[in-house]
Amino acid sequence: MMRSERLRSRFWGLVLATALAGSVAAQPRIVRLNVTAFDGHGQPAADLTRADFQIQDAGKDQPLVFFDAIRPAPGTVSHCTLILFDLLNADITNRTFAADEIVKSLQARESSDFLYFYLLTPDLKIQTVHGLPAGAADIRPAGKPWTKNIRLEMSEALKNANQLRQGGLTDDERVRRTFAALNTIISSLALLPGPKNVVWISRGVPISLRVASGGDALDYKPMLRELAKVCTREKVTVFTVNPSTSAVPSTGELASVETLQTIAKLTGGRLYTANSTGKAVAQATDGWRGEYSLGYLPSDESWDGQFHKLKVSTGRKGIELLAPEGYYADRPDPTEAMRVALQNAVSSPFDSPEIGLRATAAKGNVNGLQDLEIRVNYEDALVLPKDGKYATDLVLAIVDYGALGPKSISPPDVMHVSMNEQQNAAAKKDGILLTREHAVGGGIERMRLIVYDPATHLWGAAMVAVK
Repeated sequence: MMRSERLRSRFWGLVLATALAGSVAAQPRIVRLNVTAFDGHGQPAADLTRADFQIQDAGKDQPLVFFDAIRPAPGTVSHCTLILFDLLNADITNRTFAADEIVKSLQARESSDFLYFYLLTPDLKIQTVHGLPAGAADIRPAGKPWTKNIRLEMSEALKNANQLRQGGLTDDERVRRTFAALNTIISSLALLPGPKNVVWISRGVPISLRVASGGDALDYKPMLRELAKVCTREKVTVFTVNPSTSAVPSTGELASVETLQTIAKLTGGRLYTANSTGKAVAQATDGWRGEYSLGYLPSDESWDGQFHKLKVSTGRKGIELLAPEGYYADRPDPTEAMRVALQNAVSSPFDSPEIGLRATAAKGNVNGLQDLEIRVNYEDALVLPKDGKYATDLVLAIVDYGALGPKSISPPDVMHVSMNEQQNAAAKKDGILLTREHAVGGGIERMRLIVYDPATHLWGAAMVAVK
């Protein structure tokens, strides 16, 4: 087993042990939504405040307990958009039309930063046209947008894809393989911090299929429901584009469009028609400038496993909101949520601005000890009044790095923060203070500090040099 694999294996055990201790399980169960605001000209609206938003869950008003305007931090990945051109579920006519629409929309872009492009090919492969970043060196602004060469790259990609065949897939197999591919795409985005958008250009797959033998219909709603849950957990919004130009869609096409419509509604995206590819790409790639994170606390009995209709609105005139239109109120598993979040945070090669951190290290009184002082951006954590104080629980994990990369991971600690009025006012100004003594071994040069909020499922990460 390689060093990185041993490190991860040890880490998962530590995370599970910490989570099972019960500290995280006691966290409030909030519903957190990513919402994008556009003005009357279709441009992102970046100046909204907490007071501008109202949320209803199943018709009941929900006061906001968490509000954060999502803004990028220089030199970090704070958002990204992935375009998936689905050739598996397309005929030749629509494939050609959709490819031309994609080329025109991408060529017109002035920037291709944080924009990535893949194909789902007829032989069930996910083919890279312009791939996700592997490390920090890949996120530097390009001198010339890669999208300026998209016509040639698309031509080469389609030339290869058009030679591929499905290999006798049944309709049921095609649907299941499509959902598997979408889950793979979402999983590949999990290591990137911040909100992520997927533009799925596809005729879609049926939401149900009738069996030729006359038995019960095959229902794919559970798979769609699970995909939506994963998207919510990984902060992924799905925009869908139906490239079909049929004037009168068939019954099968209508069932596939229902799938496209449903996944968009559940994740806060939108379904676009064939000639609106450019608008879909523009809203997905530029919307982060007007993106907000909202959270509210449902009553405990509201976690009933049923579908809850959501309505997110604003009193600001001329503002259009894109927000999830509903969710399945399955009771959250804080142990699993923590395990997944910290797994992604440790495995990711990127610092994360989801929770803003400012950290310093100093030599402790004992050789090998580092005195850490971490300031957590107040707006990025869920702070609630509790017993006359202001409280938040944050999980801190530390990864030690040597010259060749990560060497060890400390057991995660749950940091219980309780502040009086004066301390809370100071934290709003200077950040929530976390302190920790950390022992470092020989050859350790840097420490990666990871702070995770189990209430919001957000995490921040920053690198600090050993003193």
